[in-house]
Amino acid sequence: MVMKIVLVAAVVMALGHVTGQRCMTRDQRNEYRELVTMASCVKPKPSLVQLPVPEGFDYVTPSVVTLYQCTGLSCSAFPERCLPMPGQTQNRTYKVYASSRNGIKPVCAKARVQEHLACVCRCDERACPSNRVFNRETCECECNPYLETRCKNRRDVYGEEVMWSSKFCSCECDKFEQCDSTTVWDPNLCQCAPLF
Repeated sequence: MVMKIVLVAAVVMALGHVTGQRCMTRDQRNEYRELVTMASCVKPKPSLVQLPVPEGFDYVTPSVVTLYQCTGLSCSAFPERCLPMPGQTQNRTYKVYASSRNGIKPVCAKARVQEHLACVCRCDERACPSNRVFNRETCECECNPYLETRCKNRRDVYGEEVMWSSKFCSCECDKFEQCDSTTVWDPNLCQCAPLF
């Protein structure tokens, strides 16, 4: 990781020499190197972390604590993010006063938050909606190709008046009809259907 950062810094300096321009002074380059080292995704840094508010309450005191976190640190490869290394977190429990705005006396409660022990640059595999799948190469939720194929088959094989929407990752009707008071529009059938 440190090698990547050094390489990036070397490329930036080399580009300045190749183009005959000096984008930064020596002091600015040194400051930049220090900043890159300080913000690199190597180890967690102290960060302010918001404590969760227990259900039924409006706020807690204290509301934040300082914990070691990977957030805010940078990775050189887009779209990777600096995240806690798998298995390298620990739960911390804090006693807090949980309060409501309705005047009820504050109660002692527990708030749990996660502290990061080690960081790594990686793709953040988040949960995708049911009509999307996670692509590890782009680190993004993308349209489910199975649903797209199924939609195109509805049009090409069965002659239904539908079209695939890449924007919404869904099979959309070519036309929309205004239904009367006894029916409702059914987007799966692309027609008005009786109310149940």
